[in-house]
Amino acid sequence: MAADVSRSYTVVAVDEDRAALAKLARTLARLGYRQISTSNPHEVLPLVERERADILVLDNDMLLNGVELSALARQAFPQVVRIVVAAAATVEHTIRAINEGEVFRFLRKPWDRQELKDALTAAVRHREGLRAATDAELLASRRGQMLTGLEAEHPGITRRPENGERIVLNPAATRETLRRVLKAGWLKVIS
Repeated sequence: MAADVSRSYTVVAVDEDRAALAKLARTLARLGYRQISTSNPHEVLPLVERERADILVLDNDMLLNGVELSALARQAFPQVVRIVVAAAATVEHTIRAINEGEVFRFLRKPWDRQELKDALTAAVRHREGLRAATDAELLASRRGQMLTGLEAEHPGITRRPENGERIVLNPAATRETLRRVLKAGWLKVIS
């Protein structure tokens, strides 16, 4: 991943081990990510919200462990991609991370720089997929609202006429409706 691409992504990292956190912060900075780090797991969710984080890297071996924190983050910020790092991960921890926190990647500590880089690159791609899905859902919702509004203003407009049936529209209301539809970007005028 090019450094200029990663600069547009914010990573919040949390680890109670300040030395490990400093190493992670340096690595994220070298890879070009905007990084925010904390050794206090209770600061993570407010940081994610305030900094509009894209990716969350959590150490599993804290008082409030990474799996629990990942589950809280998933509930509060489902679009944030979660990566958990653990020194002594058991199969049980890994399963909980996947099932409860919907963790995107689970890395062993000490992490390998290339493995971390690859996980972050994949996380960025995943984040973009989530963003595109959210945008598509929003667009579909707006279209539905627009169609509901059109149907209320012009009964029958959203259904296909049958057997030569015609739908009569009020010209003044139609102009206003068309103006709103064009302004919203639902239609484009082609010359």
